[in-house]
Amino acid sequence: MAALAASAPLRAQVGAAAREEVSLWDWRAATQHLLQVQYPLAMAAAAAYYGRTLGRVARTAQQDGSSATPAPAPAA
Repeated sequence: MAALAASAPLRAQVGAAAREEVSLWDWRAATQHLLQVQYPLAMAAAAAYYGRTLGRVARTAQQDGSSATPAPAPAA
């Protein structure tokens, strides 16, 4: 930290590298990572944990045209 505080060129270099890294993780990139990497991993882990039942439920819902969200409660 002392070297960083004492050296303007080093601060500029570290700052540039940090800005470049941050640019890789804007909202769009983070969302794409979530959808393409983390979500499939979570689904695979759930399928492994719960077994084939999870896949059967999803297929049945897809065939029936149902959504994964419950229907709203009827108005009183």
